[in-house]
This record gives sequence, structure tokens and C-alpha cells, in this order.
Amino acid sequence: MAKKKYPEVYRLLKEQIQAGRFAAAGRLPGETALLAECGVSKVTLRKAICDLEREGLVHAIPGLGTLLGRRSKASRPAPSAHRRIGALFPPAPSAFALQILGSVKEFCDLFDLELLTEATAPKVETDPGRVAALCEKGLDGLLVFYREGFDGAFMDAVGATRKPCVLVDNFPPAPALDAVMSDNHAAGRELARYFLKLGHRRFFYLNDTDAHLLSTRERLEGFRWELGAAGGTSLAVRTIDRSRQASGPSPGARSFDPELTDALHHPTLLTMEYVRTEWKKAPARQRPTAFIGQNEEAILAILHALRRTGLAIPAQVSVGGIDQLSHPIPGLQPTHLEQDGRALGRHACERLVLRMRQADAPISRLLVPMRLVLGDTDRAIPAP
Repeated sequence: MAKKKYPEVYRLLKEQIQAGRFAAAGRLPGETALLAECGVSKVTLRKAICDLEREGLVHAIPGLGTLLGRRSKASRPAPSAHRRIGALFPPAPSAFALQILGSVKEFCDLFDLELLTEATAPKVETDPGRVAALCEKGLDGLLVFYREGFDGAFMDAVGATRKPCVLVDNFPPAPALDAVMSDNHAAGRELARYFLKLGHRRFFYLNDTDAHLLSTRERLEGFRWELGAAGGTSLAVRTIDRSRQASGPSPGARSFDPELTDALHHPTLLTMEYVRTEWKKAPARQRPTAFIGQNEEAILAILHALRRTGLAIPAQVSVGGIDQLSHPIPGLQPTHLEQDGRALGRHACERLVLRMRQADAPISRLLVPMRLVLGDTDRAIPAP
């Protein structure tokens, strides 16, 4: 059977649900059966099911499977002695972290769980005390959001609580802790496939220096892997130097995004330097036709640099990236892979509840698919 693409699997399952094929069972078949029937990868199938869940056609319950219909009070798990959970989140949470936290609050409201929240300290070295203080409030489980600069002491403090715990987003694998995070490697591969289908074969990739970030490594690795599988491609990678970011506003930056002037200073100049010293001097057939940003900061820097160097988007070069886009960009909507904060929060809560009930359940690392958002910054190019 020929492999179906994601939209085809999504439409097939939606049509079958609406036609009543699964009505008698009240749920979708198991993942193994669906994979065999649809002939797709787990990532593709899970992405289709996530979108069906977003529409309210199905909902997942740990231990029960994927049930038909929107989640309701009737689908609540049986009463449990475990009623209080904590959420430890960054001191200055991003819009994405707040989206996850909002989903966690909705889950707790739905299942009558008491939620206690605590922000980590401005300085990571004081975080272990925050972890201990939160757990002293009689928690039955703990969700720990990723924060920049976490270290071994922070992770030791989390492990020392001896509470059921789930790590949320970006943490490297921890042998004794469950984790729920975005599938960054798959996102890198999907973005590369999208641009390859448009005919692009030469790319510029603006990377982040945060080498400890799992997302940084996996997005670039996934992108490279897909290009390697395609063959006949080239990739120019430049890396943001965070130590140079606050060196002052770049000329004209405030007309683009005054709130991000300092943060965009170095990545913008880095991209401009590449365009002026390498891109414009290279023969036309050797120039990258697509510029890729590893995160929102990189995407914004690329767009700003291309405007300042006079390259037309998408007439001369296409632009894409991976991340939430929380800052509006005048006149442009970049094509990008977007993380699903609501799904991350929901799956993290489901995993935590399961861990609270079954302390001996196998440790798991759940990867949540991202969603491709099409914009107006890319175009197909003719074959050479």
C-alpha cells in the first residue's frame, strides 16, 4: 500500500469518524492497527490525531485509548486520593510557556485537581530551594517546565523530591523522570521536506548558540538529515553569539520591532554580513534560495536583515523557521513549524496522573508533533 501523506490520513480518519465507522467501539483502533491500515509513520499518524483532538472529534485518556468526541466530565478518571499537583515554571515565562500552563489549568479544572504554581528563581542556583518549598505544600505530583540555565543541582533537587514528576519541554533525557516535549527532530525534517518539495536545494540556516538546548541540536540535526536523504543539497550554517547581543541597537532596528532591538542586534548583523560578503558575490546558481531560522529570534533577524540588504521576500529568497511567532511582523507571515503548547500541557498532566496512580509504570518520553503554518514568505522555484 502506498504511503499516505498527513492531510490524507487526517481526512480519512475524519470521514470515518463522521460516517460512524468507530461508533460501536466508541474509540479509534489502537495505534498499531492504524499504522498498518494507513501505512504511515507514527509521527504522521499522531499529528493527524492531534488535529482531530483539536477539533473535538476525539480525545485521549491514558489507559483507555483515543475516545470519540470532545473530552467531558463523563470521561473523567475514577476518583483518586491524589488531588494536588504543582507546576514549577520559568520566572519570566514566554507566551509558549503560558500556553502550556493554561492547558494545565484547564486539565486540573476538568478533573478536580488542585493546582499550585511557583515560578523558579531569577538565579538558577537558588532554584533547589524553590523546588523543596513547593513540594512541602503536600503535593502528590509535580510538573517542571524547562528554564534557561538549569544545571545538575536543579535536576538533583527535582529528583530528591521523590514525588511523581514530569519534565515539560526541552529537557535532555533523564533516566528516572518522565518527559513530554515537542518533536524537534521531526520538525526539522518536515520543514526541510516542505522546502525541498518547492524546489529549493541550497539553504542558509541561522542557528542558536545554546548548545545545551535539546531543541537547538535536534532541529538542525533533523533538517540536515532530510537534506542528506534528498542528496544534491547545500547548507550554510551561521551561529548566533549571545555574548554579542546586547552591544547596542542596530541602525533602523526600531522601525522593525522596537521591543527586540537588543536581542536582534547580533543575529541581524550576522545575517547581513553573510548576504553582503557571500550571498551577493556567489554565482546565481550557488546562492541559497531559502533562509531558515532555528527559532523566533532567528526568523525575525533574517527578515530584518533581508529587508535591510534589499533582498525581496519571496521573489528572491524564501524564509521559514521553527518556533512560536509571538511578535507580529508588519506585512509578512512567515511559514513555520509551530509547537502545540496546549497538547504539551494536556499530555504532561495525563502522564503525571498515570504516574501518581502507577508508580511502577515505565518511564516515558512523549514527543508531540508540531504544526506546519503556511505563510507568504516562500515560493516554488523552477528546476535548474
